[in-house]
Amino acid sequence: MGNFISGGRTSQDTVGGDDHRIPREHWPNVDVTWVDFQKRRKSPYYVENDQDDGDDMGLNGFLFPGGFVIPDSVIELILALVRPEDILRCNLVCKNWKDIITRKSYWKIWFDRNKWDWNMIPQHIKDMPQAWIVFHAQVRHHIFTKNYVVNHSGVGDSTYKHRNDFRNWTIDRNGGDRWKLETNPKGCNPLSPDPFFDNSTSAWVTSFSPCSKWTSIDLWEMGLTPPVMMTCLPFSLVCSQMYTARFDSGGVFTWTLRTLDRQEEIIHEFTEVYELKPEMEWQTATHPFPFKEEHIDNISELRSLVFVHQGKDDRFWKGHYGIKFSRSCVKLQLDTPSARDGDGVVEVVDKSEN
Repeated sequence: MGNFISGGRTSQDTVGGDDHRIPREHWPNVDVTWVDFQKRRKSPYYVENDQDDGDDMGLNGFLFPGGFVIPDSVIELILALVRPEDILRCNLVCKNWKDIITRKSYWKIWFDRNKWDWNMIPQHIKDMPQAWIVFHAQVRHHIFTKNYVVNHSGVGDSTYKHRNDFRNWTIDRNGGDRWKLETNPKGCNPLSPDPFFDNSTSAWVTSFSPCSKWTSIDLWEMGLTPPVMMTCLPFSLVCSQMYTARFDSGGVFTWTLRTLDRQEEIIHEFTEVYELKPEMEWQTATHPFPFKEEHIDNISELRSLVFVHQGKDDRFWKGHYGIKFSRSCVKLQLDTPSARDGDGVVEVVDKSEN
């Protein structure tokens, strides 16, 4: 870097806008460089950098006005206050900041602040050089701690309460007396509040002819881009649906799930039909889409997941006596490498602190 010219200048250095400092050409036998200045300060945080990368001291990004050097551990804390959507812009500031945001210690600050379990990320991912991609996706998009179905029960968000019970869903069939939302489902057991589902206890109910609707989840838009998914391998997209009938009427529930590529061509499809007798208990249907290393070609094309449910009653009664749906859900489940040849989802138990 160039010579250090302006030291601790005060308001007394200028009078009426005139500069009273001694011009540099009149300095006798003075050749004070930035490096010399820092060495004379004897900063405990100064570290000699032998690499010629345009940063003579290796302090670019750590040096603040007045020559004060901030240790990188403090810079980590400062950068952890950056808005999640702006974190990647730190790459453009300097090499040191870019190095910081690729460190596990930096992302652990975010996890601790949000009270996320650091061990939900398996060690085999943490050990990857590109692990920061996954950490960033969690910080910005909450990829491991959210439900990818935005409107899971009709009234999950108080902002939309009693305004648009079917937002983010497309009604395909609206038979009988049509779809209806029951804030407190009738003829069955109540749902227990669950914070993951916004403590919502509402449910959609069908009628005497088939009622079906679907929602499409853009995985890339939700944070699951191809680089993130490739780093997370092996993993599963776990789909689930709570459903029930009534004490006085049974019904039929048809569940269809599809994963699509960027051209909206089907990659995988799952369909199951459930016939229910009159009952009041809620049940949960679950289906995982596992992705392993051998699916890497599909991963690069995987773009969206379509979630379809259809129901009706079996009595053909006027009104809303058909199947009820609540808490539609899609979650990302990380699997362990040892589970690559297994079927289904593996619960990850990682005791490592690294």
